[in-house]
This record gives sequence, C-alpha cells and structure tokens, in this order.
Amino acid sequence: MKVAFLSVNTGAYDTFFKVLFPYNYQNFLPDCQVTFFVFTDSKDLEQSFALNPRVKVIYQEYEPWPAPTLDRFAYFLSQAEQLQEFDYIFFANANYYCKNPIKAEQILFAPTGDLGKDLIMVEHFGQNFIAEHLRSYERNPSSQAYIAPQPERPTTYVAGGFYGGTAQAFLALARTLAQRIQADKEQGIVAHWHDESHLNRYLYDLNYACHFLPPCYCVPQEYDFESRYIGERQDWPCVLLNKNALPSPAQDIRSNQASYDPRWIEILIMQERELESWWLRDRHIFYPNAIKNQCFNTLLWEI
Repeated sequence: MKVAFLSVNTGAYDTFFKVLFPYNYQNFLPDCQVTFFVFTDSKDLEQSFALNPRVKVIYQEYEPWPAPTLDRFAYFLSQAEQLQEFDYIFFANANYYCKNPIKAEQILFAPTGDLGKDLIMVEHFGQNFIAEHLRSYERNPSSQAYIAPQPERPTTYVAGGFYGGTAQAFLALARTLAQRIQADKEQGIVAHWHDESHLNRYLYDLNYACHFLPPCYCVPQEYDFESRYIGERQDWPCVLLNKNALPSPAQDIRSNQASYDPRWIEILIMQERELESWWLRDRHIFYPNAIKNQCFNTLLWEI
C-alpha cells in the first residue's frame, strides 16, 4: 500500500521535521510504503534529505501567517500528478508526533469510490461535547465555510491537524477547498479557524459520509489529565507537541527569521513521556474526574 504523508514546514517549522521524521517514519503505517512530502523553504531540509527515497522536499516560498494554513491545499495540488499515484494521502500538522505505531488496520478502509466515504477524519477532542451553537464553525454567512447554527441537525466537528483518505477523495477535497478559500480571499474574508473551518463545511456538505477516527488521533499535548477521557495517555497514537511551551513566543515559529534549537523539540518529546508517567502514577485521582468531564482543560508549562 502506497501512502503519501504531507507536511508544511516553512519558516522555523523545518526544525520539527528534522526531529520528528525518525519517529513518524518508524510509527506511521510501518506496514505500508510511506513517502513524506515536505513543503518548505528550508535549504537545510533539502540538503539533509536529498538522498532519502522516502522524502520528497518541495520548495515552497515562505508566506506570512496565516497563508501557510489557508494556501496549503494549493500547495498540495501543485504535486497532484505525483500524489494521484498513491493509494492514500494524509496531511498532518508540522508538530504531529506519532509516538506509538499506527497500523493500516487501524486507520485505512477499503475504497468505495465515493468521494465522501473514502475520507478519513478525526473527531475534534473538545468541540463535539459542547452545544452545537457554541461550536467554532464559521458563522459569517458571506464565507464559503459558513455553517448556520443547527438546532435540529446533528453535526460533527472535525480536527484540522490530521486527516486523509484515498488519493482520489483527498485531491477532490483539496481542489474544492482551494477554490473556496480563494473565493473568500477575493472578498477579504478569512474563516475563523482557517483551513479547519473550510474542512468542516466540506464534511457538512457531504452529510459526514466519511470514516471517523477517535480524538486520540489528533490531541494537543497540553490536554489536561482531568479533561474528558479519550483513552489512556500512554496508548494515544500521537500528540500535537505543545509549541506554546517553547522558549520564544509561539508566533516566532511562524517566521522565516526564527531559528529553533532541535533540542527544544526533543525536550517536548521527553515531556510527553513524563506526562505519561504522571498519568499512570496518579491515574486513581485523574480517571474518576475525567470520565465525568465533558469538557477539556489545558496544562500550561514552558521548557
């Protein structure tokens, strides 16, 4: 099975790829042939992975935030000819750390040929347990991502940090969302949660005819122990590393002038192991509260 793993690593986000590639290569679909497509302006990444057949470095000119999140579908479509040769395509945020093996049987499903049913999405870790009218959908009627409050129709909020599908379904999604985002930009509109808002409208239009993965496939590292229980922390397949815990302000990492020490990312990985140990040690305290909680809280720390 041939799988493409897409990542946008412009600016200082190249540091995340340098550190996380060995973990993600080892743990993400080890029973498949995975090729990593890295969209970056980093000459360092280009040189470091030039001889690695499992990594394709695509030069992507640096754009100020929020362009890298809004324009990512256009980035992906620039490689559509290559990507359509794969069986499946997945996108993950640059800080996506695959800490446990994810096997094909866990997240891949037999293709149906239906562009909705062949998508694979992750239920958001927090949005689906609050009232529908409070969820963070785009509520501007002029936006292509608009979803009106639905008192009678149930909705499912999906996470924008990890998703995929068959190559055909993924590229169809990318084409539609690239067009919608461009239409918004021409009207001076930026959706509330950028690409995630557009992703949720796309699934809404398809009446959620996709495969859903549980929240533990895209959960922030700062997810508090007594937040809603989504499984044993040590068993989560992955986390989005807490970039807000890095020494510099979080916005600096989006700059092409920032420079991040790879050791800082390794510290975040070590921190995750400590958080696992903390959960196991005090599980008898945290678990009773977590299973009763329908919300989430945030752990705050800095390295």
